[in-house]
Amino acid sequence: MTTMRFTPRQNLIWTRVRETETAVTIRVGVPGFSENDLEVRIAPRRVCITAQRPEAWEQQEGKTVYSERRSRRIFRVLDLPSQIDPDLTAATLNDGILEITLLKADEMGKKVPVLAKAARA
Repeated sequence: MTTMRFTPRQNLIWTRVRETETAVTIRVGVPGFSENDLEVRIAPRRVCITAQRPEAWEQQEGKTVYSERRSRRIFRVLDLPSQIDPDLTAATLNDGILEITLLKADEMGKKVPVLAKAARA
């Protein structure tokens, strides 16, 4: 079992990657983002996590209007310690923590049947 931790710094999301014999689990702190704000893309040796949430604020005092618009974004690409099967993946969001469970790919790869080809005359 291998565990990698990324130390939180200002304006960075925290990430924890944990590897067992059969799976890789990634936990990422994404406070303030909903499941609709997040996008997770999986490749055999890489995970890409993106999120965007626009925010707007407006206040009116007499004839003066104060308004502010901004967008919070996350973009994180993680190289995985083992090759995984992108089809056997689950992602959940609970209390600002995104958890992605990735099952490892079979080391031998996928078996491809060998078919006989008819001889040409």
